[in-house]
Amino acid sequence: MADGSHKKLLAALDIMQRMPPNKVVQSLTGLLNLIPEETDELLQRIDQPLTENTDSKGRKYLLCDYNRDGDSFRSPWNNQYDPPIEGGLTPSKELREMEKEANKVFALYANQYYGHGAVTSVYFWDLDGKGFASCWLVKKGTETAKLKQAVWDAIHVMQVVPQGDTSHSFQLTSTVMVSMGIDNKAVGDLNLSGSLISQRSKVSGPKNYIAVMGGMIEKQETTMKGDLSQVYFNKMQYIMENLRKTGVHNVKLAGLAQKAARQKKKAT
Repeated sequence: MADGSHKKLLAALDIMQRMPPNKVVQSLTGLLNLIPEETDELLQRIDQPLTENTDSKGRKYLLCDYNRDGDSFRSPWNNQYDPPIEGGLTPSKELREMEKEANKVFALYANQYYGHGAVTSVYFWDLDGKGFASCWLVKKGTETAKLKQAVWDAIHVMQVVPQGDTSHSFQLTSTVMVSMGIDNKAVGDLNLSGSLISQRSKVSGPKNYIAVMGGMIEKQETTMKGDLSQVYFNKMQYIMENLRKTGVHNVKLAGLAQKAARQKKKAT
């Protein structure tokens, strides 16, 4: 990569870190228009909120850079691209079998942890040289009387590389993006959004790949849920409580009103 191109990429990544998390799509689109020659690098390095599609058999799947070939995206359920293309990248036969098993397991996991309505997708691909990689995606959105929108997007990228004849190195990089919108009389139109990135590694012997990867992702998500709660939700609650304490203000205002009434009565 040339020095000029490298500087542009670093500047673009620096800008994205300073932009509002809930505006990542608009911000990324603007950067792609400014430096279209860095499109592939930016799409690989910047995580976006996950979007859904439906394959020819009616199964929902999630779109990301890891199942994209040109302008088409591959479904993990039927292994076909939409729109159809010739010679699209697909995993090897062995990895495809692992991919199908992982999708079944991850769908059950999401149903247990996220409840009805969660959409999942898992994609596998071969690495240059030895080993393979996979991407585990889950998206859950909901709307309630108090929340006009609440979305959870989780992206887990796993690399598995052989370490000798009897063990493998598992490296997991996870990104979680949360966005919630509130619109009521008390606080007005409020959006709380943020993202968190975490890494985890492990060396394991000749075990079931799916079991090892699934266990790592489960622990990672549990840890990140706690971190997000501390960083965003508890901090926001602290700020709101200190900005406006409604009960205390009402008591003070009532006391001031009574005092003013007494002073007025004395004056007359």
